[in-house]
Amino acid sequence: TKYKMLTNCFKFVLNPNGRIYHYHYKIKPPVTSKEEEHHVIQQAWSQLQKEFSPFVVRCPQHIFSPHWAQHDLEVKCPAEKGFKAHTLTTEMYEKFTPEQVNGGLLAEAEVVLRHIIKKLAQPLMHEKVGRRYYNNHDAMEGRAHLQIFSGFYVALGTFGFS
Repeated sequence: TKYKMLTNCFKFVLNPNGRIYHYHYKIKPPVTSKEEEHHVIQQAWSQLQKEFSPFVVRCPQHIFSPHWAQHDLEVKCPAEKGFKAHTLTTEMYEKFTPEQVNGGLLAEAEVVLRHIIKKLAQPLMHEKVGRRYYNNHDAMEGRAHLQIFSGFYVALGTFGFS
């Protein structure tokens, strides 16, 4: 017997050997604007990717990676484009285990799952509007000039299944 199942809900399950490592970063001397912080991060990005590969997810003051760095990282960023020289340092903050990730206990590390969803939606050519993703390339004209776009909704949370 063949079965076909459609679902609008799926669950991320982290490999039992996997981990998500949470690092804090500091910039010295302190930056004076978001543009300056962006410039420093851009200068340090290739070294951050090299150290924390296979991927790095960043949100302000936080870096997430499945890679454990054995030492704190220090990246010197020279003065350039009207910005001062800075040093970016990272330090290990916490480790998320598969039990925490699979149980939805992520706190600010939820940005990692958002990053994964964004990467999965990219080849589908869906565009994000709020928490919904739409594909406007397959619009179907209805009556009264109504257009319907296919899409899906993203809400991160925990679900209990028995």
